[in-house]
Amino acid sequence: MTNTRIAERLSKLDLDSVVDRSEELPAMTEKFQNFAKGFKPLTEALKTHYDAMKTLEQTQAKALDQLAEWSKNSPLVEGEDSKVGDVQQALLKRNQEYSEKFMTDVVAYVHEWEIVVTTKVETGLKQVKELKADLDHYQKKTGTLHKQHNAVLAKDKTPDSKAVDKLQRNDVKLEIAQKEYVTNVFKLCNLINEAVECCWKDLLPLLFRMTSLDKDRLGDESAMLEASEIVDRMKTLAETHHIDVSVPPPEEPESPSSADGEKENVLVDPPKAKVDSTEEATPEKEGAC
Repeated sequence: MTNTRIAERLSKLDLDSVVDRSEELPAMTEKFQNFAKGFKPLTEALKTHYDAMKTLEQTQAKALDQLAEWSKNSPLVEGEDSKVGDVQQALLKRNQEYSEKFMTDVVAYVHEWEIVVTTKVETGLKQVKELKADLDHYQKKTGTLHKQHNAVLAKDKTPDSKAVDKLQRNDVKLEIAQKEYVTNVFKLCNLINEAVECCWKDLLPLLFRMTSLDKDRLGDESAMLEASEIVDRMKTLAETHHIDVSVPPPEEPESPSSADGEKENVLVDPPKAKVDSTEEATPEKEGAC
């Protein structure tokens, strides 16, 4: 999961090299906020793609319904081995399964990615804010205590032992608060940097899932068509009934115009009639198809 990967990267952080990055924090926070804004258009784009997949399924289903209606009482639907529409229906069902996987494996992944990253950074920002409040508190408190202590010394008096003890205790608390604040700011800045600058590490699983889905879908379609032998069966049906199912070649481009604006005459050999040397075509009975 994205959460685990980010946690693993942060766990490798060398805390012995902690430096004060508190001055960088405002800019780093703004940097992350701008980064996080990108999740919305990414999610919307993927959802739009999913909606397009569902729309294609609906139009494909309608087309298959019409083709099935037109195929009634014909050799296209006679016998278990000649129902060519069944293969298309199976392909449609498989595509529907892949579109749902796109939602659960791709769109949901981005949603999880956004939640994990924003939650960790926002939690870090909240914690740093609280630590800053503690630091400010002890800085103010020790500042007051030191002024009182110095005022006593200025009068050549001996400070009260309780006052000295209180000052020392708060100096220790200030030191701890300073260390905790600097450490957490350092970790937070590194987290933001990891989330933003190294976001490709979280993007790669997304691209892998999308590419794998396309690869698996195309592979399944090819395997299903090959296993059904649907193309060969339709060719056999066409040959039996002397139907030309070949795709016509693309039209020849228009002849280039001559300098005076008239098209040049280009001689093109007329298409030769296809002749079967082995047998003559059997004439169909009137009214038969």
